[in-house]
Amino acid sequence: MLGDEHGGTYVGWGELLNGGGGEVHVQRLDPDGNALWAANGVVLAGNVTSYWSAFAADGAGGVIAAWQDLRNGSYGDVYAQRVGPDGTVRWTAGGVPVALLGGQTRWVSLVSDGAGGAIVTWNDYRNTFYSQIYAQRYDSTGAERWAHGGLPLALTGHHQYGDTLLADGHGGLFAAWFENPYVRGALWGQHLDGSGAPLWGSLGSPIDSTQDGAGIFALAADGSGGLLVGYDVGGGDIRAQSMSAAGVPRWVLAGVPVTTAPKWQGLPAIVGDGHGGLTAAWPDWRAGGYSTSHVYAQHVGFDGSAGDAGVPPPDGAATLALEPAGPNPARAGAAFRIALPAAARIRLAIHDVAGRDVRLLENGPHAAGTWTARWDGRDDAGRALPTGLYFVRLDASGAGVTRKLVLVP
Repeated sequence: MLGDEHGGTYVGWGELLNGGGGEVHVQRLDPDGNALWAANGVVLAGNVTSYWSAFAADGAGGVIAAWQDLRNGSYGDVYAQRVGPDGTVRWTAGGVPVALLGGQTRWVSLVSDGAGGAIVTWNDYRNTFYSQIYAQRYDSTGAERWAHGGLPLALTGHHQYGDTLLADGHGGLFAAWFENPYVRGALWGQHLDGSGAPLWGSLGSPIDSTQDGAGIFALAADGSGGLLVGYDVGGGDIRAQSMSAAGVPRWVLAGVPVTTAPKWQGLPAIVGDGHGGLTAAWPDWRAGGYSTSHVYAQHVGFDGSAGDAGVPPPDGAATLALEPAGPNPARAGAAFRIALPAAARIRLAIHDVAGRDVRLLENGPHAAGTWTARWDGRDDAGRALPTGLYFVRLDASGAGVTRKLVLVP
């Protein structure tokens, strides 16, 4: 179930038939609860058995749905369909085949791409005994925008599951998922741009490499191209992480504690505060027995501190800061998040191991605030630099910060 753009609601469901099989339905309700489409909803696919359906508004009064579909055999494939604002199906009758893998697909998720289409993700066993998460983007006509068969979020060969999605507002998506904690660490993320390119590296980026038994993700945009993440962990605590636009964790690798109260807390929801921090809310059993819960909330500031002390000043930066470069190691350059507490003349440069300037990125007055600077791996003459160790140096108002960066082939 999800809201439409006019105060109404879309409702989707699977319906078993007496003679076997089933159907996938969707209905649109106006703000007063009146059905706007066919009496029993619009049939997206008939005479199939469906599991794990997902829905997203198309931004034009209609809805896009995706589901696991058993019409071709056990476990099933993945199909998708769009319904227009008048309740008519707009794509191929019976749905567009997203992944036809002879029963090698599982859980399905979907998010709007912001341009009348959608991005579908699913668990996929085509290459390994362990499931990998794949994604495909469809435009408003139902045409594939990415490589046929979909793109892996991170082809690691380790079991991935429990993905949560967030549209990036530019035709791409952020995704977070769980992996085997004894191999790579438990919590990972990826950012695919509108063309399907993985912006956080081919293997994704670690959100929290220390936690085992993590539960539910909640995602929110940080307002500067990065991602805010809330999640519950084994034992009933809730933690949070801030990922830069380059996929680098801004807070400690174990995430920051949102609550460590006794008993159980979980199922967090989060919203960004517009300054790089977040507010989280969750059901909480600290005050009574396990049959009685309350709702608690907490604010985490841009610097990862909990409570009102974490609210940044109006200029958005408390101290001069240069975050670690990401990705690092890098093949074709990297990005750096900068925080400047007051207007000042700055100098941002790349140095080689001999201390020589090889690229001057910024040199002049700059307003207070936070921003992302990028380097393409080239020198001042536009030549690609050789692989090796480099240093990123930021100077402002008599203070300086240096970060290491490695270029690889």
